[in-house]
Amino acid sequence: MAAVVGLVVGACSSGGTGRAAGPGDASGWVAAELSEVPEGFIVCEVRENSGQGRVVSYVHAAEGVGDNCEVTVTASTSLDGWSVDEAIALMQQSSTSPVSVTEVDGHPAMLWPMTDEGREYGRQVVWEQAPGLVIHVQDGRYENSTPAATEESVLSLASEVVGMDRARWDDAVAAFTRSYPYGRPAEGSTERPLATGEVEGRTWALSALVPPDTSQAAGFGGVSCLRLRFAGESTGPGCAPSWVVLGGTGFVLGWGAATATPIVRVAPTDTSLQQGDGPALTDLQPPPQVFPVDQAVTVWVGVLPAGTCTVVVGGSPTPELGERQIWLLPGDPGAAACTAA
Repeated sequence: MAAVVGLVVGACSSGGTGRAAGPGDASGWVAAELSEVPEGFIVCEVRENSGQGRVVSYVHAAEGVGDNCEVTVTASTSLDGWSVDEAIALMQQSSTSPVSVTEVDGHPAMLWPMTDEGREYGRQVVWEQAPGLVIHVQDGRYENSTPAATEESVLSLASEVVGMDRARWDDAVAAFTRSYPYGRPAEGSTERPLATGEVEGRTWALSALVPPDTSQAAGFGGVSCLRLRFAGESTGPGCAPSWVVLGGTGFVLGWGAATATPIVRVAPTDTSLQQGDGPALTDLQPPPQVFPVDQAVTVWVGVLPAGTCTVVVGGSPTPELGERQIWLLPGDPGAAACTAA
């Protein structure tokens, strides 16, 4: 229950264009945004995260890009592993969860407060626009330092949500990168080869994107983020997500301390670890390969078995402290099949 209530805390961004798909047709959606940037606001953030989804956020112009986002639209394949119907049923069973049930674009929707240590600061609504496409809108707008969001205001935002196809998403990422260079690899970054490996005779290559000034690096060891190439495909110009499918093969990758060993557990079902006992997870075999970046930092890569739909990442010697579940994103290869499983 707590995982559902606390899902996707904070973020902000958006930007409307004429190329977005209308709310009645979710085919081809990989993300979502508002049809128009709210008056007085600018795009605050455009990013994708395997633990959250694809996020477009907005903020009042006076706040500036990349900080204190107030309105957020997130597209994911599920609500942290739950369907919206399951989440509604669970929330209704909880006497401590103030949830309302409504509709958005004809779909059942769940509406509830945004809270921080018991303090309400906004409203949020979530619905399943199409199988495997869950949209989550958060309204944390303020007026004179006082929370101003209401059920009516967040539903008004929800009514303005439109879809983003892959080309529109790529354009939005590129536009955000130009406006906020710290949101993506720094301009002038170069590739630094880190590691290579093979999958059924085909070579994959992992590299780091290194900014001209390594003090700008958002990652470890003086590098900004990772790029993976395999079978003529790559993770693109931005930072690679934690779970990616290239050439029909799934990879999981990440950073680590030199003293830690990554532990990846997988299952051929798509479900949240919060649901009962969760899926029957098994350790990834062969285990992830670990490669040094410098004396203190490593990167690692694991090849996922065909049909993997749940991935949980931890690390020794205390894997339970940092264990987290990661997800495919809407429109990613395999996401629809996993959602339907």
